[in-house]
Amino acid sequence: QGRRNQPPAMPKVSHAIWGVDVDLTSATGIVDAMEKAGGGPAIVTHTLGDQERIVATNRAWRQLCGYGAEEALGQSPKILQGARTDQTTACKFRDDLHSHGQAEATLVNYTKGGRPFVHELHCRSVFDNATGATFNLTQSCERPAGMFCPGPKS
Repeated sequence: QGRRNQPPAMPKVSHAIWGVDVDLTSATGIVDAMEKAGGGPAIVTHTLGDQERIVATNRAWRQLCGYGAEEALGQSPKILQGARTDQTTACKFRDDLHSHGQAEATLVNYTKGGRPFVHELHCRSVFDNATGATFNLTQSCERPAGMFCPGPKS
């Protein structure tokens, strides 16, 4: 495949994401900032080529999805997908993220224990100009039937 478009360069040290200044030097710093913002479940992934791997999770994500940090780190976010996950929507989410640097989707995902849930996802990419690393910051929530989750803080 051809080289993917990179989102606009962001400052290396600090950037406001969801209303909180974030230290981009570590994925853990990003998740810590998201927890301070009072956000819901969140993960940070790193994309290298076509491979996307979880590099950090927050407590709310671990509680929702049932994975411990050690179990999730290094895995693809696809660990949440299952029989009822709409692959067309999942692929569009990934393509939008790589093309536009942000994406939103609602998918049926699965906890570690196999319980299906409606998972609303809001993601944006942050490109570290100094290292060339792209981190994908995904804030999410379980959406009860007929309800919408609050979007990420801007």
